[in-house]
Amino acid sequence: MEERNEKIDISPNVKIPVSKKFENFWYYYKWHTIIGIALVAVVVVLIVQLFTKPSYDVNIVYAGEKSISISSSTGDGVTELSLITKAIESVAKDYNNDGKVRFSLRNLHILSAAELNEITDSNKKITLESSTQSARQELRDIFYTDNFVFLLSDDVFKEYDSSGEDSVFADISEYCKDGKSYEFASEGGIYISSLPIYESSDLSLLPPDTVLCLRLPGVFKGRGSDEAYKAAEELVRALLSFEN
Repeated sequence: MEERNEKIDISPNVKIPVSKKFENFWYYYKWHTIIGIALVAVVVVLIVQLFTKPSYDVNIVYAGEKSISISSSTGDGVTELSLITKAIESVAKDYNNDGKVRFSLRNLHILSAAELNEITDSNKKITLESSTQSARQELRDIFYTDNFVFLLSDDVFKEYDSSGEDSVFADISEYCKDGKSYEFASEGGIYISSLPIYESSDLSLLPPDTVLCLRLPGVFKGRGSDEAYKAAEELVRALLSFEN
């Protein structure tokens, strides 16, 4: 009896549903996909921040007993911080040549020991002592950055002020306009209340014993760029030479 040989298709062309394919892919490559998406998201965020982050002509730091308001009391968006910043911008120039005059003003609320001792509410005192300590640490960290122009309360200024080779601040008299009268806190700083711009602008929102000073670029590691220091010098010169 002859055997019959039948040709059997051992590789049938079976269509697999898309959902099944995805399920299979997700099973084997789930974590690869999640990590890849996360990395792409981080790169996109960094790129967006790079191209949308404002470029400031000069970064300024205020450290003292005044807590500069960053919220509007009238709902129109006008804050003490914006008013003080605009007062400074009004006498300055576009130092980084980006077509805009913009300055950042960092506000560090630092109370002196005497001011803290005057607080009778124990809970409030503990809170302010803690925030003051944090602000002092932040101020020390800022000295390692591109921040050169400082507006410091008299107490804070004296903590850092020194003369001679150990000086943290530049000799401020080098930026003064001839024939003008200034009230010096020391050779490293001038009280802003003695400047014409103080009485004629919203800079007067700051306490009168606030000291304008310029940090030297070589006194701390991470001293900042030459361009940032030159812009800071120009701003200090503009503030000191302002006339009504």
